[in-house]
Amino acid sequence: MSLADPTIADREFDGPGRGSEPESRDREAVPLPATTIQRRPPRLPNLLIRGLSFLLREVNEFEITRRKSHFRYCGQHVELSSHCSIWGFEGLSIGDHSVVHQYTHIFASGGVTIGRRVMISVNCSISSVTHPVRMMNRQAAPLEFKPVTIGDDVWIGMGAIILPGVTIGDGAVIGAGAVVVRDVPERTVVVGNPGRIVSSF
Repeated sequence: MSLADPTIADREFDGPGRGSEPESRDREAVPLPATTIQRRPPRLPNLLIRGLSFLLREVNEFEITRRKSHFRYCGQHVELSSHCSIWGFEGLSIGDHSVVHQYTHIFASGGVTIGRRVMISVNCSISSVTHPVRMMNRQAAPLEFKPVTIGDDVWIGMGAIILPGVTIGDGAVIGAGAVVVRDVPERTVVVGNPGRIVSSF
């Protein structure tokens, strides 16, 4: 085959573009997949994170100390969660070594007295304030105050509710979710809604 052959001349002297033109068009017809860049979220330096955590703890301790200073009485070594809610600071009295955990609500305007070494779990409610039952009385006197007294060494389980006017004796145990509507003798276990005594010790 001579060099005069046009097919050979085209392949040797016209370059690769002409001979591969159909193939290049096919490649251009297929869209290339879009490349996504994986970016890491910004992270705070460890030193800054530790500094912010320390500052938050200090703010919580200051807030707890401020609350205790407004109580009617606050004993020594009382542990009070920064996430619990208290209304009527001036009506609340807490004895030594007692603990109130987070998300517990205490309505102390009518007077709430908590003894020594009392453990109050999370999500509890203790109220010394209520409304009159009769509608006309609710309009005339919107609130009634009935003091609550909790003795020494009482354990109140998670989610328990202590209604106004109740007295709980020393060493009693209030089960989780119990609704206490009447006085509880000392060294008894109360469960259920309404609360009932299931055992004594």
